[in-house]
Amino acid sequence: MNSSVLRQIRDIQVQAEKLGNRSDVDSIKQFERYNLELKSYLLREVEDDFLLNEIRAIPEVEAEIEKNAVGSSFLLLAVAYVIPQLATYFKERSYASQAIEVIRDIRAKYASIEFLLKNYMD
Repeated sequence: MNSSVLRQIRDIQVQAEKLGNRSDVDSIKQFERYNLELKSYLLREVEDDFLLNEIRAIPEVEAEIEKNAVGSSFLLLAVAYVIPQLATYFKERSYASQAIEVIRDIRAKYASIEFLLKNYMD
């Protein structure tokens, strides 16, 4: 494990902080791709079982949102029937606000992993 990995872990935390409540869906999806790539890389490279469990516990935005999608689906269908453009807006805002919550969890998880890796590397 080298210092470039720690730099990437710090970078994803910075990217997570930049995504605020007004983030658009494209920015969130780009962050999710970065998260999946980094998580995949860490799973391949890390050998310590404790660290591997921490890495596996990093949430994935799409998976977490799908778990919570059922409740808002009924409201979205009702709005879509009446005003389709409003439904699209509501869907994107709902997705973004749910994603931001997951991204906060992702950032916290990477902060923990960064701390553990620094100690592991010493």
